[in-house]
Formats: sequence, structure tokens, C-alpha cells
Amino acid sequence: MVVSGFDWDEGNVLHIERHRFTPEEVEEVFGSHKIRRTRKRLYVALGETLFFRRSGPFDFACATCHDAKGLRIRLQGLPYLANPDEARKVVGEWPAYRVSTTHVMTMQHRMFDCYWQMRMPELQLGSDASVALIAFLTKQADGGEIAAPGLKR
Repeated sequence: MVVSGFDWDEGNVLHIERHRFTPEEVEEVFGSHKIRRTRKRLYVALGETLFFRRSGPFDFACATCHDAKGLRIRLQGLPYLANPDEARKVVGEWPAYRVSTTHVMTMQHRMFDCYWQMRMPELQLGSDASVALIAFLTKQADGGEIAAPGLKR
């Protein structure tokens, strides 16, 4: 199915504005892709958009740190999540025991911390944005093994 057009009413516009999207950005993502009419596929497409979309006071995106091999923050190596092979190795390790916090943390907690480090607005746990990012990363890691709980620094 190809989405051929959108009917924007005030409720729809207000909903996407909460996620800092404009109707034009939504149409750009969904108007040019063949998608099945399932909630999961919509979340995957939204997650991909969020992963690559630069925003916030420092103009960061998830891809700023996770779209190239061999990047580091201080001594911490960063996974190349835009590459499905690398994503397969990493995504299945969550939830993980974080040695730095002495707690088992979910991927949503890790994303919350990433958003904080990027000085972005607080990522609400269970929000459409966090679910969409996880759906995209899970799709990237499709075919990988689940090795949870992992052990992280």
C-alpha cells in the first residue's frame, strides 16, 4: 500500500507537534514508502525518522553517535546501530546489568540517558518516541540472538 495523502485536522497536527514533527516531515516519511497498515510498521518508520533526525540545542541525533563504526565517548565504545550486523550484537543484550548504577536497566532507560546527554527534552518511558526507537532498533537487529541480561559498564 502506498499512502497517497493525509487529511490533517487540528488533533492530528497537535499530536505530531508534541513529538516535534511538522505535517510536511510526516508526509515525507510516510508518503514515499510502501508500508503495511500495522502499528508496528508505523512505529518502525517513526523510529527510523527519530534515529536520524537532528534536533535539540546541540543539533544531535541518535545517528550522531551511532551511525559510524569505531566512535567513542571518552573510553566507551559506541555501537554502530545503523548497521544491522552490529545492531544484532547489541540490541539483544538489553535489559542489562549496568555496573555504573548497580541496577538492571532496560533499553528505554539507556535511551533516557542518551537523550539527557544530548540535552534533549526528557524522554518519557513508554512514550511513542521511545517505543518507536526501540521498534526501529529491534527491526535493525532482526535475526540476532537474545543474550539478556547483558553486562554493561
